[in-house]
Amino acid sequence: MGELERIWDQHTSSYSERELRVDIQPTKTVLLFLYGLITIAILYFIPPVRQFSGFHSPQWPVIVLVCAVSLSWCLKAAWHRPRLRSILTLADSCCYVMLPVVIMNETTAPIRYVFGLLYGQCAVFYGSRYSFSWPMFVAICILPFGLSFHAWPDLGAIALVFFGLVMFIFNSQMTQRRRALTEQKDKLQSALTISDEIATRSMDIALASSLSEMGAFLHDLNNALTSVLANLKMLSGSVQLEDEDQASLDDALTSANRSAELIKRVMETIKRRGTVTEGTFFVDEEIEKALPNLRRQYGNSSFALTTNVPRFEVKGSGEHLAIVIENLSRNAREAGATGVSISANVDSSSNQMTIEIVDNGPGIPDGLREKVLGAPISQDEYGARGFGLYISRRLVELLGGKLSLASSGSSGTTFCISLPGRPGENSV
Repeated sequence: MGELERIWDQHTSSYSERELRVDIQPTKTVLLFLYGLITIAILYFIPPVRQFSGFHSPQWPVIVLVCAVSLSWCLKAAWHRPRLRSILTLADSCCYVMLPVVIMNETTAPIRYVFGLLYGQCAVFYGSRYSFSWPMFVAICILPFGLSFHAWPDLGAIALVFFGLVMFIFNSQMTQRRRALTEQKDKLQSALTISDEIATRSMDIALASSLSEMGAFLHDLNNALTSVLANLKMLSGSVQLEDEDQASLDDALTSANRSAELIKRVMETIKRRGTVTEGTFFVDEEIEKALPNLRRQYGNSSFALTTNVPRFEVKGSGEHLAIVIENLSRNAREAGATGVSISANVDSSSNQMTIEIVDNGPGIPDGLREKVLGAPISQDEYGARGFGLYISRRLVELLGGKLSLASSGSSGTTFCISLPGRPGENSV
């Protein structure tokens, strides 16, 4: 069962949900049905064409066409059920590529060759939509190839179907490589966005914090950014990328250099301006301010954000806490969580608030739990570690508090933020 599950997981990850959603649009499904029905009608009901093509019976082509269209509608209805969606995707693809082979078996040369070429085009199309997986390979190639032996001894028709098989393998491998490069580009763009955001907010944080603390903070941040720049330069010099991906990598390098220059300017500004602005904020208000920004980023997705935070006053900048909440929630979302719950309790005897940020994601790997809040200046078997959590820890420390990893497992991760302050008038 373990091997079968592995093969099925490979099939589930072989298609792109975004591309599949385009393929099953109602308008496209109706047009495919009409094209197939009109083709069958022309072959069967127009006597000269029927005589020329030798078309025997429309029964099986119509059955396969109706099955394909029905499965497309079912696929759209079952979109939010991943396992059923994968099964329907396989069956739907199988019906569509079987249709030209079934018609090919009902006709004679040269019309048979036309539908053999059509099958080849189908194989090329699906190979450009899917990366390689054994279930899809069987659906696109082996089953139609077996059906084509009804055309024996017409080796020309069989050769056309075999050509489709080869093209499917080739295109699916190219699709896998294209998706890997696209994913790499998206990660670079994400790193670029985070670098710009961190650099911009570092200016505000620096001007609101003590000179010694922020000097050390920006020094560490500059070291982390230097590591990012070194990795990007190494990637640029060691990997052969396509033009579009190389352009994205060059943009990432340019932005990272720009962020490094910005951090240097911030540090120079701090040296000139050593004043610190003091103030207080209420924790519940700052968390409520951070939530709309997160909800805008996630749009109408199923990602849920819930809060239950009493009133508590803390000394420092409320933006620090807002950045931490946004960072932890974004990390949970990107790791695969579908919801984050933020709750807090107040210990009146010690004037301490403990905030818990709980997600239902896959958890942090064992090898990273002990060092996930550490400085991001190295790489390990899990890849490069980002500095979002490290920045979050430093920001909480600037508020006089502590950020810790309370627990992490397959059912989710819990971070705790302890902050000194005093209960508000409405806190319990």
